[in-house]
Amino acid sequence: MRSNKDSNFYFKSQPGIYNISVVAQDSIFCSNISNTILAYINAPLPLPNVGCGNKTVTSVEYSWGSLIGATSYQVSLDSGSNWIAPSGSSGLSHVVSGLPINGLSKIWVRALDNNICGPSPVSISTCQAANCPRLPVTITADTKACVSDTGKASVTVAMPNDGKVYTVSINNNPPAKPGKYTLKFGTSSGVYNVSVKVIDSSNLVCSFDTLLQITNYDAPSGNVQISSSHSNGIYCHYDSIINLKVRKLVGVDSIIFAKLDLQTLIQTQLKSSASDTILITNTNILNAGNNMITVREKNNLSGCYKSSAILITKVDKIQRGFTHSVSNPFGNVLFTDTTLKAIGTHVWDFGDGSKDSVSLNPTHQYLSNGVFVVSLIDKELHGCYDTAWKAITISKVGVSEFTKSEINMYPIPAHNTLHIDLSNSTKGVYTITDMLGKTVLTNTFTSNSFDILLDGISKGYYFINIHTEEETLVRKLMLE
Repeated sequence: MRSNKDSNFYFKSQPGIYNISVVAQDSIFCSNISNTILAYINAPLPLPNVGCGNKTVTSVEYSWGSLIGATSYQVSLDSGSNWIAPSGSSGLSHVVSGLPINGLSKIWVRALDNNICGPSPVSISTCQAANCPRLPVTITADTKACVSDTGKASVTVAMPNDGKVYTVSINNNPPAKPGKYTLKFGTSSGVYNVSVKVIDSSNLVCSFDTLLQITNYDAPSGNVQISSSHSNGIYCHYDSIINLKVRKLVGVDSIIFAKLDLQTLIQTQLKSSASDTILITNTNILNAGNNMITVREKNNLSGCYKSSAILITKVDKIQRGFTHSVSNPFGNVLFTDTTLKAIGTHVWDFGDGSKDSVSLNPTHQYLSNGVFVVSLIDKELHGCYDTAWKAITISKVGVSEFTKSEINMYPIPAHNTLHIDLSNSTKGVYTITDMLGKTVLTNTFTSNSFDILLDGISKGYYFINIHTEEETLVRKLMLE
């Protein structure tokens, strides 16, 4: 460096110890060298190399290596506004705690020495706390509930059988074991949030948290009308088919099933059109007396339903029967109705061509001897009827029964089919004759219970003669 006056000299050099002297020179180039001084140039402290060390779900450890010339270190958690000593025992690490799970943190680190160069440049580092291991939770839950079912919905929490103890809290309720939980949202429709929290007892910090949404739907806004083909829904025991008409109104998407007394399934899926028919072809499923037929209407969007019902009445068989006794030896016979039911009307046919009687317990005089088939048609208060038959013999000594067997025939009047039940005989021949004695149908039977097809036979009165090995049974038959 050259200068023609007093000067301060600055120069850059690598850290180290340097000899420095000054040479003075005049105009004729005479020179003089000054004394030599030693100059010490110190190296500034380098940038600390900070990295992420051990971590937990709520803490992070920062660490750095030792720097030559550094006497100590400082850390800051607020961008250098405040500096503190590191928490590590060696001064080369610092733990930041209280972090959220998987949370981020940032630290500022600098090194200090005792020379005039001052602290090192500041190193900035960011680390992230550990994440919780995902618990092996399996959740199955309803997404829909129905007001008609008190808003009932289920949430099932399943955990593996891995020897750990898990607890479940639904909507911040006290912890319980994993399993199936039934929730009820009541009769208010809307969307409900359901919180589910699962905790592993061996790691209380980490939990599984999720939020479910369940919609509580109103029932269908419409109704279903059910009507019976019979007046007042009353059916007799001999009715072979019960016909119910179902009419769907606005607000109902489909009709999903019909049940008898909510137990016996009659029909699983009705048409989605405006109307349909429920046919009960097996009337034996009906109980004697009142039967409730329930139809469930469904809203396809929500799956919610409500029920409509109709009451139908099945009138059971009348325990019909009558007795007879001779009041004098001249053909006067007293008939007594022994039917065990409240009866609306009684019609007696004495089998001799005389006028029918509607008396409860009539007396009839026969004008000739012979075999006469006496019938009693009892009609109960609902309009259902049954007929009792008996063949009697009129002679000088009075009246005697002609048959040993009990015979049960229905329906009376008959239509297309007549069913016969015999108490004793199991095989024989039956013959149907008209009132003039002409045979209109004859056939054999091999069971004490059988059906006779009456197709092609005109309406009117007939006799049916049943011949077995033991006896001959004669009954009067009416066809409609």
